[in-house]
Amino acid sequence: MNRPRKTPPLRRAGFILALGLLLGTAAGLPFWARQSLRMPLDPGPVRSVPAWPAPGTGPESRNGGLQARVDRFVRELPPDFGRIGVVVKNLRTGEAAGHNADEVFEAASLYKLGVMLALFEAAEAGEVDLDAPITIPDWAVSTSDWSVYYPGDVVTGWEALDAMITLSDNPTALVFMQMLDPDRINRVLERYGLGSTRVGWWEPTTTPADVARFFELVEAGEAVSPAASRQMREILLRQRDNRRIPAALPPDTPVAHKTGSLPGIAHDAGIIYLPAGPVVLVAMTADLADSGAGEDAIVELARLVADYFEDGG
Repeated sequence: MNRPRKTPPLRRAGFILALGLLLGTAAGLPFWARQSLRMPLDPGPVRSVPAWPAPGTGPESRNGGLQARVDRFVRELPPDFGRIGVVVKNLRTGEAAGHNADEVFEAASLYKLGVMLALFEAAEAGEVDLDAPITIPDWAVSTSDWSVYYPGDVVTGWEALDAMITLSDNPTALVFMQMLDPDRINRVLERYGLGSTRVGWWEPTTTPADVARFFELVEAGEAVSPAASRQMREILLRQRDNRRIPAALPPDTPVAHKTGSLPGIAHDAGIIYLPAGPVVLVAMTADLADSGAGEDAIVELARLVADYFEDGG
């Protein structure tokens, strides 16, 4: 899960990256983490998932439609709420709605979705072995305010990936970033149509539309490959921080999602598997005086979306 932190770990990691690279090698990172993974890859086929549609597109529904519900929800937020970006899309019917969908937000831990995408691409190319062991280096733990592991712990790549997504572990994300290089991760994101997202050691950023597209690619089986998409979805379904989107839903509703938190920021994004079809919901907030207010807003938005489609929207 995400915990409040005084200084985001990526900002602090930027100061000691050079030292971290040396310590990472000395700490015994496996051979596949030490080899160069920064060569350009074959761009592959053009992805068929279309760009996220304009708000209010898709089949119209009764009671003013989904966009009207989202607009009303945003209007009723407190005047001092801060900023919010929303994307909702039913992947079965195509009905979509949004607010500030193309606005850039600090990604918080949503950047880990991009790291996961690039990691699976490298694994499928045979450049990374997720069954191989990783020794968690001290530099990655010492620059993070939240860690599942201690320096010197040995885990497989799969275990590290699971911790990065389901528990939002920071050191494992930093190790994967060191392995892949942020520039390579960003090239991968651009090829998949996520050109407004930037992963780096300093304040990674993204948009609600880009995050929504990531989840569309996963659900369509087009995030790297059908097998990789299925594995990503299974990891996301194991998310342990369920205080936001899942909190408002009927018990046992599957949600494949990822949260992000920093002071003044509360995000949650994923796929809700409703009887009406899989629904992508992205909610990103910023400039919050009270992070709890952002969390509460996401809970209410998820309830609105679930009720809308349950009522035949």
